[in-house]
Amino acid sequence: MKLVVSVLALAAACTSIASARPFPAGRVLAPPANVRVKPNSYIIEFHDGAMGTPVDQILGLANVVVDQHFNGLFNGISVRVGDSVRPEHLAEMHGVKRVYPNRVHTLAAQAGAKNITSSYLHTMTGAAAAWGEMGLSGKGISIGIIDTGVDYMHPDLGGCWKEPNCPWQKGADLVGDDYSFYDHDPIIKPNPTPLVHCEGHGTHVAGILMARGELVRGVAPDATYGMYRIFGCPKNGASVTTSDEFIIKAMLAAHRDGHDIISMSLGSMAWDDSPTAALASKLVAQGVVRRVGGELGDHRDWINVATALSTRMIPMWGTEKPAHAFVFDAATPIVAVVDTKGSPLACAPVSQDLTGKIALVHRGECEFAVKEAVVQEAGAVGILIVNNDEALVYPTAPDSIKIGVAVIRKQDGEFIAAGLGQGPVTTALPSHLYNTFKSDIGGQMSTFSSYGPSPQLGMGPLLSAPGGNMSSAGLESNAKRPKKGHF
Repeated sequence: MKLVVSVLALAAACTSIASARPFPAGRVLAPPANVRVKPNSYIIEFHDGAMGTPVDQILGLANVVVDQHFNGLFNGISVRVGDSVRPEHLAEMHGVKRVYPNRVHTLAAQAGAKNITSSYLHTMTGAAAAWGEMGLSGKGISIGIIDTGVDYMHPDLGGCWKEPNCPWQKGADLVGDDYSFYDHDPIIKPNPTPLVHCEGHGTHVAGILMARGELVRGVAPDATYGMYRIFGCPKNGASVTTSDEFIIKAMLAAHRDGHDIISMSLGSMAWDDSPTAALASKLVAQGVVRRVGGELGDHRDWINVATALSTRMIPMWGTEKPAHAFVFDAATPIVAVVDTKGSPLACAPVSQDLTGKIALVHRGECEFAVKEAVVQEAGAVGILIVNNDEALVYPTAPDSIKIGVAVIRKQDGEFIAAGLGQGPVTTALPSHLYNTFKSDIGGQMSTFSSYGPSPQLGMGPLLSAPGGNMSSAGLESNAKRPKKGHF
């Protein structure tokens, strides 16, 4: 009799533990704390071959809205539920394999300067050697890009859509201009094509891959391409966002379209047990290479690419007068000025010979015109005025000043000064509006990049390549000049 009581007590204890456990083991997946998810929104993955019946059951539940259907390598749906519907309720339904939170992705994009007129020669990427020495230009390869859409009418990106000999032969808009995760009931109105003029990240990425212009050439200019738009336009001042449900739809569409490579530069936090990771494994098994930028996972099937800074951009503001243009065709030395009062402000005369040199001075104490006159009198051909904070301001200069004039940020002035402490610094600016200096962090990881180890202590990324300060295509369809920025 005691044995029976003990067995019943054990059974009751197990029942109590099971009812207290929030999720069925292995069926409801919770993300790490640093991964942002969409409230009350889930991705439900079905067992292979179990599509119809589970959907009918879920549609029969109160407070459940089915948003997206997934067919192919990933069978399932995305749903929005009321507070009364718990994910374990969904996971217990017949045919359900797993339930995932619907992860949110905010585009990590940084704007770049416009109207770069110098050639981008891929000296660090090695692409020029691949074209010239190995004859590798992407010919015969098909690449699907999952991003914000693309200005495919840009003259350096083909200027066409699905025409004979056009590089753009595949792709779709999956969300439309008005989509935003922040909306209570998101507006999904896809356009006929992924042509977009409101957000340039996808155009920039496409330019790095395929540009065929006079100033910038992509790493694989002869490949064919598809663009799958998963971000809407900026709305109400908020960042553009998307979620796992549209990334899954885009990955499935790119697979159906037969791409050899799928490129995703999304900049999201990693989660190895995400639905996109599960789908990525299936894609790799099908022979598709998935390039992930910005998202570091631990899955051995992924090719995760980190990005490194190739140069440091130093933005500068000049006057509107051509006589003060900060333009130098030949390498010109930069010299830190110390005036006769021992100050870097150049408010007093300087005894240094600045002939043929650019004077680096600091803002403060006296007007710009005084500093400009002081260094011009000493023979300088240009003046870089270091602001006393991280803002850029327009300098002023009277007509008596005949040298190049520009203002730079405090941190950039400190960067140049540090370089001068190690040896001579020169620069040449043949009609640029700004220039780059050799950086002591060149070749190191970009701040927005993937970096390891992964949350599961896996060693990654597998590869690293230049990705910061890259020249590429801008959004203006009729502009042949590239822009520079991050991707």
